[in-house]
Amino acid sequence: MTGWDAYISNLTASSPHIQRAAIVGFPDGSVWARTEGGNKFEATEKELKKLVAGFNNPNDVPTHGADLENVHYIVPQADDGVIFGKKDKSGFFAAKTQSAVLIAVFKGESAEGTQISILYSNKISASQLQRLISFFRCPLLQQCVIHGDSTHSQLVGIIVSDLETFVPLCSTFGFTGSLMELCEDKEVKSIIVKRLKKHGRQEGLHGFEQVWF
Repeated sequence: MTGWDAYISNLTASSPHIQRAAIVGFPDGSVWARTEGGNKFEATEKELKKLVAGFNNPNDVPTHGADLENVHYIVPQADDGVIFGKKDKSGFFAAKTQSAVLIAVFKGESAEGTQISILYSNKISASQLQRLISFFRCPLLQQCVIHGDSTHSQLVGIIVSDLETFVPLCSTFGFTGSLMELCEDKEVKSIIVKRLKKHGRQEGLHGFEQVWF
């Protein structure tokens, strides 16, 4: 899931209040991507599993609070989509999609402003994140990095095809040759893009979220 690192970078750049962030799987809490270096997200496996489990019974979360990175937060807001934790002038937001949870730890006066920045900014919303997660499950994809910002109308991506599906697909359409030759063939590229677009439509991607060639 290294393709999510770019999303984490964009998220932290979207607000000066966001200190650390991570994307973890739901319901297992496994880390897909996180901030590293001096701002490394250091929540433990136990903390993450308990946090994501909270979305199953969100009404119980405020009673016990939440723990992340060895910090205990009170939880004034929790529902089946968002858990908000607060401690002094810092806090966190966790936004859930069908198969992942986006976590952002912030520091600053305006928690409300940070929540808007995370969930409703011009970067990628929680619903868009879910659609991209579904898109990445396309059998033609082995690895994928997606980048987007509010100044451009299209996403930019680098895609690595899964050889176990890519080569047989090429043969089906009568294309032969070395792997390098197949990858450089414009007709092959066109077929792959059409397949990706079809998969994207099936997963609910909007036109500006689709792959273009």
